[in-house]
Amino acid sequence: MKAPKISKDWDLLSAEALEVLNFLGGKHLRIIQKDYPFKANRNKAIARLKKKGVKIHTLVELTGLNRTSILRIVKGMKKGSIESNESMDRVVELLKELSKEISDIKNHNKKEK
Repeated sequence: MKAPKISKDWDLLSAEALEVLNFLGGKHLRIIQKDYPFKANRNKAIARLKKKGVKIHTLVELTGLNRTSILRIVKGMKKGSIESNESMDRVVELLKELSKEISDIKNHNKKEK
């Protein structure tokens, strides 16, 4: 794999980005880069860093991704999606409950006739 593009711009990085960079090491830095071919792995690594407290602007600096992409990754959203996976699970759950309630109403109306 080629070296991360960021290596030639060390002096432009913020103090926090340099600290995270020292923590990560070369292999892990390569994984979070914008052009890393395995996006699912990249996104998981970025989400883990955010959970460990790395700030969005620092992730933007280190990855080469824009702020919107980083936010989408850490929230578990897919590109073009308006809902996160958790929200979609909740929608499915609510639809099942609604379907059951409708079925109960139909059954109740049949009994009254």
